[in-house]
Amino acid sequence: FAQAAQDACIEVSALVEKLNTHTGIYSALKESVENGDRFPETDVDKHVAKLFLQDFHQCGIHLEERDRVKVVQLTDTILRTGQTFAANSQVPRAVKANVLPSQIRGHFHSDGDNLIVSGHNLDSASDLAR
Repeated sequence: FAQAAQDACIEVSALVEKLNTHTGIYSALKESVENGDRFPETDVDKHVAKLFLQDFHQCGIHLEERDRVKVVQLTDTILRTGQTFAANSQVPRAVKANVLPSQIRGHFHSDGDNLIVSGHNLDSASDLAR
């Protein structure tokens, strides 16, 4: 299930990146922001529309088609690499105790000469342990 969830997250992110470089969607949104929508809008609607325009610009909507495709490819590679890194950083690792600074060794479970480092240790009060 974890792999399926990771794959789904990557696919959704890739789709969002493709949509964020779609010139037709951008043009329709820009028109709506500049001239108002055909339907009633709240202040929140208007604000969110402006935020979406910023997303389009950050994703390279202003670039030529070839460059937008390259941005989508690079972003996809970054997302996949980041997901893999994040998933693997949660896998417990046995580390020789002597390679870690002595002041943080007490934050990890001991297994003989090894310490078991699991996860990001985000809940640790120690900056070093995190």
